[in-house]
Amino acid sequence: VTMTIITDESTAVSRMETGEADFMPNISVEQLSRVENNPSLTAATSEAAALYYVGMRASSSANPIMTEKDFRMAIAKGIDKEGYVEYMMQGYAEVANSVIGPKIFGYDPSAEEHNIAYDPEGAKAILDAHPGWADEELLFLVPSTPGYAKMGEYFQSSLTNAGFNNVKIETLDWSAWLTESQVDNRFDITVYGWSNVTRDGSELMEPNFHSVNGQKRMRTTEEDAAVLDAYIDASKTTADTAVRTENLLACNNLLMEEAYVQPVYNSVNIFCYNNQYTNITRDPGGTFYVMDFQYAE
Repeated sequence: VTMTIITDESTAVSRMETGEADFMPNISVEQLSRVENNPSLTAATSEAAALYYVGMRASSSANPIMTEKDFRMAIAKGIDKEGYVEYMMQGYAEVANSVIGPKIFGYDPSAEEHNIAYDPEGAKAILDAHPGWADEELLFLVPSTPGYAKMGEYFQSSLTNAGFNNVKIETLDWSAWLTESQVDNRFDITVYGWSNVTRDGSELMEPNFHSVNGQKRMRTTEEDAAVLDAYIDASKTTADTAVRTENLLACNNLLMEEAYVQPVYNSVNIFCYNNQYTNITRDPGGTFYVMDFQYAE
């Protein structure tokens, strides 16, 4: 088995087209038609437990205005996630209406009751009620990888349509973003994603939102950080599934009610392979097993 890392997706697809490669574990929607139009290749999908979201800093932000819940609420109302899934993802994703998605332990349909729907007129009403808010600079830190870059551009546009006049995108390569997104007072909003094999809600909440054990990208108020930490810790220190679920839902509800997070979509795995092979798939955590591959008869 030979594994080759090719950073340019178009080049990777070309290797699939020429038969130089047999399997590509990730393929974007933009390149999908090339695979679908090639009779020697199969494009496939499988369930995924991945969440992509817009995160908003309420403290240690670039602009102190982010401490205002109503300002963050206006941002959340200005994120057109339905449009993004329909037009940019072409339906190869599900709109996320909660931080904990349906494939994650801790999910309950009640989690979606706290969703902040896309409402550009509602966002404008909030901004109009506070003179000067529409012109406040909003620093949007975006990784330069293709998937995140298109999210940044799309949501910059949707926020502008919702009345924000000064949304500034700063694009960083992935390694720089990983570091810079943890720096104090570095940005106001960013885009990020999470997935893992276990699909456990505690493993979603802790690295993303715990103020001590997490990656410290998202910054809530000090008071809410203490509450979130307590919920997350409680979800990890018992085997009682009801207690765990109760605490994970409490995390979800606080993150959304206070407009710290606007979930965007739950993704699906999209991959492709040469028709000489079969029995190829990826599990919800994105893992594939070469030992499962078989030759097609």
